[in-house]
Amino acid sequence: MIQFAFSSELPESDILVSLGGGVLSLLREDFVELLPRTRISTRIIEMACLCKTLEERSCGRSGGLSWFFPPSVSDRANHCNEEQFMAKMRSYKILERYCISELLYCSKIHVPIFNLTLNHFYLAVFNMEAKEIEIWDSIRGT
Repeated sequence: MIQFAFSSELPESDILVSLGGGVLSLLREDFVELLPRTRISTRIIEMACLCKTLEERSCGRSGGLSWFFPPSVSDRANHCNEEQFMAKMRSYKILERYCISELLYCSKIHVPIFNLTLNHFYLAVFNMEAKEIEIWDSIRGT
């Protein structure tokens, strides 16, 4: 399986993984970014967010749910005002695609954020019940 996914002899455009009824697909070229000392792509992180979202939805709980937004949410938030941001979220159907329940019933919101300076992703976790924001970062002191 690993040789198949990372084969340089097969087309890079082959779809290896597809989730959410074709909402997101990963190509062979995306898997190359999982190799050591390679920056992980936004598409890989979006797939992980979608997997976690589908997992939460399958639990069927009415409370204590977590939302897992894709990195594109933080990217868009950095480049516009609040009104433009909400318009973009509606146009990209982010709320329908990624939200699991109404905000009142959500316990945590996870948002991956890319740091351009360090060429590195970190995770902002909004703990709605405790009214706290945690930053999860694998690089110490950033």
